[in-house]
Amino acid sequence: MRTNKFGTWLAGAVLLATGLVGASAPAQAATNAAASSSAAAVAQAAPPTTPPDKAEPVTPPAKPTSKDTKPKGNTKVKKKAPPNSGGVSTFATCTSPCYFYSGVLRNPGGGATIDGISDNVRINKPNRAGDYHSLGEVIVQKGAGSSMNAVEIGWTVDPALNGDDDPHLFVYWWKLGAGQGYNGAGFVDNGAEPLDAGDSLAGDIGVSKRMFIWHYNGAWWVSYDNKYIGYFPDSLWGTGVFTNTTYQQVFGEIAATTDPTCSEMGNGIMPVAGGTTAALMGSLSKIVGQTASAVVSLDPWTSTTVTRPTSWGLVAASSYTFRYGGPGDC
Repeated sequence: MRTNKFGTWLAGAVLLATGLVGASAPAQAATNAAASSSAAAVAQAAPPTTPPDKAEPVTPPAKPTSKDTKPKGNTKVKKKAPPNSGGVSTFATCTSPCYFYSGVLRNPGGGATIDGISDNVRINKPNRAGDYHSLGEVIVQKGAGSSMNAVEIGWTVDPALNGDDDPHLFVYWWKLGAGQGYNGAGFVDNGAEPLDAGDSLAGDIGVSKRMFIWHYNGAWWVSYDNKYIGYFPDSLWGTGVFTNTTYQQVFGEIAATTDPTCSEMGNGIMPVAGGTTAALMGSLSKIVGQTASAVVSLDPWTSTTVTRPTSWGLVAASSYTFRYGGPGDC
């Protein structure tokens, strides 16, 4: 992950019998509304179209059984904290790693908080062109800079982390502005689900999967494809410190070794108005409530961030769905 990144994250979860307090997990959420089109065309499948915006409910998870009694996370792979300002930013040079973003920020201002965020994220396998990583993610956070606490979930193409160039599921968390590592080091795995943080998502390439982060019963739960894969307990930040979120972001990111770079973001296709082939993130929704009666509703972003629009773009399909990415500088 990044040292200073594009989104904001939520974190926290209840610890299990590993010396942490047991938590009741949220039940499995509703089926993902976003799905790629399977309509056949001559010689090849038609590109997936934009699915209709739909806010899907969440249900509390069942109490999980932890499979992992020791942290297995990687704290050495580079990650940057999310950028919290919207608009277009450019730079001529940077010190490796160089970070590039394309995505949206939800920041209603006034100190308003919510309890989680949901988005349908299409899984991709971009060409890294020898760079550190290219990824797509959802993040919730509270605070900024040295006071930022956050939780992330997403897919990443990162051979230093995963050992190959396929997309893999990841989770990550932040405490007081410091990254705490990928896929462990505080994350409690839900043993009831076979899918783990760090697993390959090669079978999901080109398919939209719902990802959400929700604070429930003393923990920040993370879900992929409506399956709760685990949580971050509140005790990681301290009692009552990080139990809701003021910033939420959904975006693509590249960590490059040089600038310019030929790395792709998303699926490598530059989005255009009315286009249906570029990478997709959709049905941005907020979660309000920390009980089984929590309300999920479509909620528009408040700003966009595009580091270099000539190389990786962003085009809105609605107030809740957008296409993003591009081929890089080559």
